[in-house]
Amino acid sequence: MSEYRTKLRIEKAKTLLTNSDYKIEYIAKLCGYKTSKQLRLILEMHLGALPSEIKIKLS
Repeated sequence: MSEYRTKLRIEKAKTLLTNSDYKIEYIAKLCGYKTSKQLRLILEMHLGALPSEIKIKLS
């Protein structure tokens, strides 16, 4: 269940990073993380990229 939830959060973060001008702190909150650092760590672990890199690659 936890892995499924993480995948959903990652997909939501990717969508928000590429389709909005929200700051990373706000995106982290919208995706269920307490801090932007948590989101950065999850994205690095699962996608091998920082939020700024994801925004550039997928935009």
